[in-house]
Amino acid sequence: MIISGWIILNLYTMLLLILLLIFQSGMIHVNSSKQFVRLLTMTLCLLLAESIGRVGEIYPQRYLFLAKAGYFFIFLFDPVEYLLAIDYIDKWMEGKQERPRKVLLHAFQIFACLNFVLVLISTLFNFRWFYYFEDLEYFRGEYFYIRGAMIMIYCLLLDIYAFAFRKNINFAYRTAILMLPVLSLFGAIGQIYFADMDLTYAMITVGCVLLFFYLQGNDVNGDYLTGAYNRRGIDMRLSDAVNNAKNNGKIFSAIMIDIDHFKEINDKYGHLEGDQVLKEVAEILFITFGSEGMVGRYGGDEFCIIIYVDNNYHLTEKIAELMKNLDKLNGKNVHEFSIKMSCGYAVYDLKKKLTAEEFLMEIDELMYKQKLVHHLKDKRRKDRRRTE
Repeated sequence: MIISGWIILNLYTMLLLILLLIFQSGMIHVNSSKQFVRLLTMTLCLLLAESIGRVGEIYPQRYLFLAKAGYFFIFLFDPVEYLLAIDYIDKWMEGKQERPRKVLLHAFQIFACLNFVLVLISTLFNFRWFYYFEDLEYFRGEYFYIRGAMIMIYCLLLDIYAFAFRKNINFAYRTAILMLPVLSLFGAIGQIYFADMDLTYAMITVGCVLLFFYLQGNDVNGDYLTGAYNRRGIDMRLSDAVNNAKNNGKIFSAIMIDIDHFKEINDKYGHLEGDQVLKEVAEILFITFGSEGMVGRYGGDEFCIIIYVDNNYHLTEKIAELMKNLDKLNGKNVHEFSIKMSCGYAVYDLKKKLTAEEFLMEIDELMYKQKLVHHLKDKRRKDRRRTE
């Protein structure tokens, strides 16, 4: 017996969606977990409706009612798929540029509602606008392609939306989140050329799978606020780097960073402002080291970076680049204060045979010494102002 390709694809896709719904609970970013479940559920329902519709179309004499029910559901709700996708992406964005984002979101909502009403009217009164059945066969209506073009436009707008507001998404999660609209677009385009295969839903499912595993791993070893590794995550990476250096001679460097006067910022301006500072510092660290290193929030206002630089010259250059990026941030005058930081850094020395903990203590001590110098300078500056 030959099994059609669409049956295999749909069965595997539905299985993946069901497994994601089973294992999802609480593992994805808290603020977006409900939206993720809704997106998975809608994709599963549409795929199930499409499969039922196909069965009815293949055996119309006995199961034509399945085709009518399945395609009616698809035509009613497939624009909602993109509405849920944009809502999910929006939940990962920080509270910036809300007005232009809401404009696009409202446009999606209007289209989804208008589609629902028109499909309902067309079906109830047999206007044949989008699709119809005649002599046990399915036919496309006179406005089928107009509706299809609108869905393609909105699918493209979903990509534009995600790309245009990508900077509002936490840096560490950005790539994974942006994969969803890109894969959705590829699926929609593929559906045009391979009409017998349900590539739209399959590609959305692939995007959801990638999101699930990427974000699940990040939740275990990641810091919720900044998107950097948490202490557990960076400790594991540091241990791996030390073992790799000892066993394979791959030299690396580590940097310990502390935000100066962070407690005073929290006390004077509030914890929300303090959280914003932590996110901005993390963003700078990702920009400076993200492509060639690993950034972790070690605790409180301390960050640890592991970078595969094997000499002091290049390490010092990276520190200078970090300070330039910090100056750029302070130059924007986002806060009433300037963000300052103290750094301790060193290239791992194989001759010393330090453990990960010992090496961390070494750079932590260097950071503490610089912090004392910074505090002494700030104290002298304050004393000078008082005497003037």
